Amino acid sequence: MKNKLVDSAGLSLIGWFDKVTNFLSSAPKTERDTNFWQRECQKLQNQVLGQREHIKILEQARDTLQEESGMFQGKIEKYEREDGTMEFNYFDIEDFYCDCGREHDEQIVDPKLVLLLDIARDYAGIPFVITSGYRCEEHNLEIGGVSDSAHLEGRAADIKVEGSRHRFLILRSLLRVGLKRIGVYDTYIHVDIDEGKSTKVVWR
Repeated sequence: MKNKLVDSAGLSLIGWFDKVTNFLSSAPKTERDTNFWQRECQKLQNQVLGQREHIKILEQARDTLQEESGMFQGKIEKYEREDGTMEFNYFDIEDFYCDCGREHDEQIVDPKLVLLLDIARDYAGIPFVITSGYRCEEHNLEIGGVSDSAHLEGRAADIKVEGSRHRFLILRSLLRVGLKRIGVYDTYIHVDIDEGKSTKVVWR
C-alpha cells in the first residue's frame, strides 16, 4: 500500500522540521548556525525518496517553516527516535486513515496537519480522539460529506468532544498553534488546512 507523504523518510522530515524551526527561531545567527543548517539540508537530501516526492515534501516543509517558525514559543517537541526515524508524540499516522473498511491503494495524510495537531494535543493536555481523518470518495458520499471536503485530500480531521470544558481546551489549543479553519459541532470539532478555502473562520 502506498501511503502518500508518510513513509519513514517523510516522518524523518518532521524531525528535521523541528530542528530547523528551532534554529530559525534562535538568534543571533552565527557561522556555526549556518553550518548546522547546511548539515541538516544534506541529511534531507540523503533520504531515500523518489525525486518527485522529495521535491513535494521539501517545498511543503519550506512553506511551513516560513509560515510558522517561532510560533510555538519553544514548545515544539523533538520527534527523533534512537534509530534516526521520527514519530509523533501522541498520534500514529494510522489514526488518520480512512476507516470505511475498504481496501485502499493509498491513504493520503498531510504530515503538516498531524504535526500541528500533535503540538495542539500537548498544549491541551487532554487526549485527542480522531473520529475522521482521510476519507475515500465512497466513504465521503456515504456519510454525506461535501464534494470538495478537505478530508478527501487528507487535510482535515474531526476530533471527538466530551462536554463544554473539553471543547474549550481543544479550541484554545487549535487556535494557539495557528489553525485557521475550525468547525464546532455537538460531538466533535472539525479542523482543516485547506488553503483553497477561506481562513480565519469558525463555523457551526
